[in-house]
Amino acid sequence: MHFSFKPFSPFSNFTQESWEHLTKTYGSGLMITWFVSAVVSPFASFEKAKEVEEFFASHAMPCIARTLRQSLERANINAKWVQSVQNENELGDAVKELTQKILGYCLLQII
Repeated sequence: MHFSFKPFSPFSNFTQESWEHLTKTYGSGLMITWFVSAVVSPFASFEKAKEVEEFFASHAMPCIARTLRQSLERANINAKWVQSVQNENELGDAVKELTQKILGYCLLQII
């Protein structure tokens, strides 16, 4: 069984290209910290976390430092989880077995 964890990445294009506009528009308030958290936290790859870290190394803002650190930590936790799922050899068999049990249960409920 193969899992693909490649979600849409608003960070790659929009955020990097519009960062100056975003910081001028939202300044150092709650909106910019919320935006950083919402965009960075869902990532699930070490590569994407590194890309974000490199971008913000040259676009540092003290008001988002803590949020950025927490969001990168969440992205790295997600990446570790993805890595463990991808390395799980018996996961496919477990999913098939559970699916068969659920379908069997549903059929019994219909009959």
